[in-house]
Amino acid sequence: MAKICAASLLSLLAVLATGPTASRCAQGFVAGWQQRQPSSLAPTTGTPASPVPLPPAFVSCRGGAATVASPASSSSALAAEAAVSSDAAATEAVPSWESLEAELEKLRSSSGDGQEKKPVLTLYRDTNGWCPFCERVWVAVRAKGLPYQETLVPLQGKPEWYKQMVPTGLVPAVLFHGDEDGGGGSDTGTSRELVWESDAILEALDAKFPETPRLMRKGEQDFDDALDLQNRLQAAGFAFAYGNRNGTLTDAELQQNRDGFDAVLDELDAALAEQAAALGTDTCFRLGAEFSGLDAIMVPTLERWRYQLPITNDVDILARRSHLKNWFDTMDAYEAYGGRVAGDEYSWTATASMFFRYFGGGEDQPKVAAGIARADAAAEKFASAFASSSTEGAHPQEAALEAAAKLLSNHAAVVADCLREEPLSQQHIPRASGTDTADVLLRHVVSVLLETAAPSPSASAAAATDLLVGCDADATAQGALALRTVSKRLCVPRDMGAPSAALLRKILCSVADDLLVDSEEEEGANTAGTREAVVA
Repeated sequence: MAKICAASLLSLLAVLATGPTASRCAQGFVAGWQQRQPSSLAPTTGTPASPVPLPPAFVSCRGGAATVASPASSSSALAAEAAVSSDAAATEAVPSWESLEAELEKLRSSSGDGQEKKPVLTLYRDTNGWCPFCERVWVAVRAKGLPYQETLVPLQGKPEWYKQMVPTGLVPAVLFHGDEDGGGGSDTGTSRELVWESDAILEALDAKFPETPRLMRKGEQDFDDALDLQNRLQAAGFAFAYGNRNGTLTDAELQQNRDGFDAVLDELDAALAEQAAALGTDTCFRLGAEFSGLDAIMVPTLERWRYQLPITNDVDILARRSHLKNWFDTMDAYEAYGGRVAGDEYSWTATASMFFRYFGGGEDQPKVAAGIARADAAAEKFASAFASSSTEGAHPQEAALEAAAKLLSNHAAVVADCLREEPLSQQHIPRASGTDTADVLLRHVVSVLLETAAPSPSASAAAATDLLVGCDADATAQGALALRTVSKRLCVPRDMGAPSAALLRKILCSVADDLLVDSEEEEGANTAGTREAVVA
């Protein structure tokens, strides 16, 4: 999933397997690093910087329930790191996790990212980023520019404290912190208050922070008409997508549901065309030039249909609907949504495969098996293009910082996930074994990310192939497999925003490609079996 990641990669690389190739692989890395070590990432002395205070993000999911992957103990990680080389002095030439964290903190401080405002609310949302009602509130909070903190709650197996706090036991919920000056600079004092149900939260955000853009305008004709259309669209879409799960509908009834869904989609496209014409532009939000609560309500479900219905139901909701596509373009370019909340095509495609497996009724059923095959093939097609995908964005340094921070804070859990012999989820994605090169490669990826995040990015990070001088072909191929596993396990928005995930996947897969090419050219060894596992 982003919605696993740079952190995964770092984690993988942090755990070095011992074996006949371990020592010479480490020696090759040290030699390469000493030749091309980036000065800005040189090891530091003194007290290491405190770990970046980020919530755990990389999780394994089963049936909708999310659990944090079991991290390797710190002592095990240190032992693995020590196994890289018996030469302590040479090992010190490799930037440690502490050194990389210190560099991250310097970059965050210089960019102002480390000087966060006091949160005015706590958002309780689902761990995986699957809940559409949570997404409505999440994007609304960001659209208002409110400083907030998050507590992630699994959709299944919710903790007792949450069920006692929220009467319904459902997400989302928001705790408004309140203070004497209104909790956000308003003139009206507020008290601590817990609100649940997405509609009630959206209304409360407007009421408690009147100085921020107003999102909900119930009672106004254009808003109410658009909300009515959205409710009819959602009902038609659910009837089409999920109405025949028990297999009792006739072909005529199925076609009726399909026709009804298409008709309301066409109605939405026409409404967007009318709105755009009134503004004299091709792109607009649902009610005009400004983002509103209608956009927050619409986008979670439409986003899923956009990416998953072509796989699950052979329906493209954008076909012949250019105005709906333009609305998506507007939303994707809107930072409050596209920068962190939006899912991406790969993640929703990979999730479709998981949904088939968990909720389809059994992989032995032909329709379920066919759906899984379609989803896996589509996800693999997207993954094969990670290295060549565009990562152009409005804030590349911010994307690099987010990816680096997640890698640094979660590397132990990522290592455990990528080396797990019996994966908790997405078992069809190959895991690596004997990854002597993992720690080296993960640190290299973080170094590249930090270079990208620097105010004046440079190309001082050593090439991956230079770091692995002396590794045999199998160790190199397993390292490449580990990187690709991380890129495929990264899920958006669970782990990070779409821009950060695109950048991280590109780096992971570019390094993997370079390793395989270099290994085949220099070793001439027969690594076809492992290489096939890496690219497939």
